Amino acid sequence: MQIYKACGFVGLKCCLLGRYKQMQKQDKRSAGEKSLGKNLAKLRKQYGYKQTELAEKLNVSQQIISNIENSKSAPDIELLMQTADIYGITLDQLVGREFVGKEGSDGLQQRIINSLNGMDEKGRKLVLELLKVVQNQGNDDGSKQLF
Repeated sequence: MQIYKACGFVGLKCCLLGRYKQMQKQDKRSAGEKSLGKNLAKLRKQYGYKQTELAEKLNVSQQIISNIENSKSAPDIELLMQTADIYGITLDQLVGREFVGKEGSDGLQQRIINSLNGMDEKGRKLVLELLKVVQNQGNDDGSKQLF
């Protein structure tokens, strides 16, 4: 009510509009952090770790892991690198960044890599074995068929 008296109706509208735009900017910034936290929690569960177990491996408290996964705080790069090493994945995979090829391909390579990134270790090993089988199959003329 004090804002209304101090700035009048037009001033109130401007104040509210300014606050709304500020909140939108904060939401956009925190959206990336929220998805990072969710992605880290998903990966931790996928690799079969409890928060306390991962915290012990990273030499931090369980509360830090919880705060990161709930987007109350953001991890530093060292913590991200250690976590990626524990899982045996790249930082790109850890933060959920998908490969974007720079070559003018038809997108097949990107789709393959994105599919592999979404698989667990067992699935990736199975795909690798399947690729070996496909590569070893020959055509009728004796040449090898790659795909």
